[in-house]
Amino acid sequence: MTPVVTKLGRSFKGAFAYYLNDKRGPDSDGTTDARVAWTETINLTTANVKNAARVMAGTATSTAALKKAAGVKATGRKLERPVYAYSLSWHPDERPTKEDQLEAARATLALQGLEEHQAVILAHTDTHHAHVHIVVNRVHPTTGVAAKHGNTKLALSRWAQAYEKSRGRIFCKARVENNARRDERIAANDPRAARPVFEFDRATSNDNLTTVMAASAEKQQDAHLYAMDRALRASHARQWRAHERFYDEAVRSLRAAGIRTLAALAGLRADFLSRCAQLRASQARQREDQRTAWRRRSNERQTNRARFDGRDARRAAKGGSRRRIIGAVDPAAIIASLTEQASTFTRGDLVRHLWKHYPPDVLRQAIAAVMASDELVHVGTDPNERARYTARDLHALERQMVADARAMHEADRQAVPPALLAMALRGSPITLSAEQDAALRHVTGSEGLAAVVGFAGAGKSTLFSVARAAFEAQGYRVRGAALSGVAADSLAHGAGIESQTLHSLLYALDKGRDRLTDRDVLVLDEAGMIGSRLMARLLKHARTAGAKVILVGDPEQLQAIEAGAAFRAIVERYGAARLKEVRRQREAWQRAATAALATAQTADALDRYEREGMVHAHATHADAMKALIGRWNEARRAAPHQSHIILAYTRADVRALNDRARAIRRAAHEIGIGQKVETAQGVREFAPGDRIYFLKNDRDLNVRNGSLGTVERIAGDYLTVRLDDGRSLAIDVTLYPHLDHGYAATVHKSQGVTVDRAYLFASRYMDRHAAYVGMTRHRDRLDVYWSADEIPDRAGLARIFGRDRAKDTSLDFGTEKG
Repeated sequence: MTPVVTKLGRSFKGAFAYYLNDKRGPDSDGTTDARVAWTETINLTTANVKNAARVMAGTATSTAALKKAAGVKATGRKLERPVYAYSLSWHPDERPTKEDQLEAARATLALQGLEEHQAVILAHTDTHHAHVHIVVNRVHPTTGVAAKHGNTKLALSRWAQAYEKSRGRIFCKARVENNARRDERIAANDPRAARPVFEFDRATSNDNLTTVMAASAEKQQDAHLYAMDRALRASHARQWRAHERFYDEAVRSLRAAGIRTLAALAGLRADFLSRCAQLRASQARQREDQRTAWRRRSNERQTNRARFDGRDARRAAKGGSRRRIIGAVDPAAIIASLTEQASTFTRGDLVRHLWKHYPPDVLRQAIAAVMASDELVHVGTDPNERARYTARDLHALERQMVADARAMHEADRQAVPPALLAMALRGSPITLSAEQDAALRHVTGSEGLAAVVGFAGAGKSTLFSVARAAFEAQGYRVRGAALSGVAADSLAHGAGIESQTLHSLLYALDKGRDRLTDRDVLVLDEAGMIGSRLMARLLKHARTAGAKVILVGDPEQLQAIEAGAAFRAIVERYGAARLKEVRRQREAWQRAATAALATAQTADALDRYEREGMVHAHATHADAMKALIGRWNEARRAAPHQSHIILAYTRADVRALNDRARAIRRAAHEIGIGQKVETAQGVREFAPGDRIYFLKNDRDLNVRNGSLGTVERIAGDYLTVRLDDGRSLAIDVTLYPHLDHGYAATVHKSQGVTVDRAYLFASRYMDRHAAYVGMTRHRDRLDVYWSADEIPDRAGLARIFGRDRAKDTSLDFGTEKG
């Protein structure tokens, strides 16, 4: 147990804004509350924490009236800092219940003479140890007298020592020593002995990076699953109540109309029972999905515990000298963390990764331990003469991936005969160009692995529509997959290839619920966004089954989020057909600009759009947004039949643009009265007429991450949405909260999208890959907006848009480079 007292504050609203919300990363909008496990109010008439902030602030500003009513003489100056906050942190090995935490919080309030004061207790899950924050109003709610704020740290330290002793285990021996020194009146000569922050670091083992990351992630995952359990039970109860009300009202309507025949009532009853069966089956599927999630979570927990137990055993077996060097450092876990999203790293990357988690006196030892680890592999030097390293298991995986690709590429399969190709070409309503025809013959050849590199908007769908017909005429089953659901749908609609997400395909293959055969042709779209681990899993399944795989993508577009540039590595080694004729843009100069973007000549493309008056500079971030939304509004009103998309790089910018777009539509009475809804992104206001984005694939609703629709009605937790494909859905947001406004989207969500007009809001976080995607979504016109307060000048814009952040693989260096 470690108490930590923070500084006094002025604003209850500001304090709760901090404790109730998450604030992490450049993309965070600071409105989510994922880290809050539970809250409890004390001596307050409300259980709502946001209302509590107003009540506490009102008490703090009413001291004179309270004192007068209580007969207390008003003396002294006005209290400027009424907010008192402190925290209680348990050791990572302790698992206190909510009741334990509340009991400890109430005991410390009584210790400080604050048991009658207004207070709020908030439990957080964002660290590896259980902890609560207590926010107290120093002003007494009945007398108006402010509590003295003396040196409570020592009293809390002694209380914490007694608390641990009463529970049978002392976690913080440093505190016992410090308190003994204080008793001997020598603390004044040893400042460190009087600083609880050192006790906190020692008590919670703050330098154990692996435990910190794993325990924090476990708590967040458990909290999310518990929340989903509660939401599921509540939603199911509401559904049954609504179902029964519907039946009762139908019976009353029949009787009111004078229809009382047994046949009519029996028919109504049969319909009711049929609907009950459907609802029962739907809820059973949802409960089974939740049970599956819990089983998966349990397996992950057991795996983590086994890994940590094995780590401790390995340390013990390697003896004392190794333990002294490594201490709480787990080199394998650190290397795994570094290679989660990048195949290789430098020593500088390692130092930057570790300095956030280790104090200076441990940092040097941690670096040395990682560099000496058997799990580290030196793979060569980069063009800047920096040594590059990777994880041993990832290096082996990427080597196996390339070996599988080579074996499949060299496999001798039966090519599609020329006669069947000719028949498929005759059946196509569109005549293929010379390069499309060459690509068609490449992918229908005898190789078990083929690749197509196509510029953005180069007509890949047309090509694969013909290829599908040719393969099917020869008796093959053609299947499709893509990383995103929207891309999979695009492949299905554009080429007629039945498609699914790559994750769902791999899950089914891994579990034996689906299988590939030597009569399967698998088309993998947007392959440039797929990391090495996913690609290796797919190629392993395909090679084992003898299936043919066709990879389609563009290495210059958005890079994989996970580690590796698998598509580029395969294309460099085994070649690809190339589609360079851009067809999406209607203007020739715009097609030339797209070709420039595809070949890393971003500055040239930017110059072309600037000469046409489509690059707009503004002094401030707000001015640029206002101008963008103004042009979007004018264009959509002038041409309502055209499609439009607003793009930004960060989620914060996307939300700001969405808010501005909604404000314009609200002022024009294009959307109705709004209602606030709790979504996975935070609180959002939706209104009839609003455009809405779906942000997660859902099998029961049959929606994809990236699906768009228009809100038709809102009733409590239910939204009726008309999808762009014409379907109407009733959505319970307590079960499916993954919604956001649909006027603006991130650049990452837009890859594979085609619209008539696009509006790109530039950000300093962009690079040439994001610029390539953001500047090639349109057919007719693109407008780029940037602000001088974020990007210093036009040269800076070109520099940001031209930044190379291409992913690598561990095979790109040294002797294994292809």
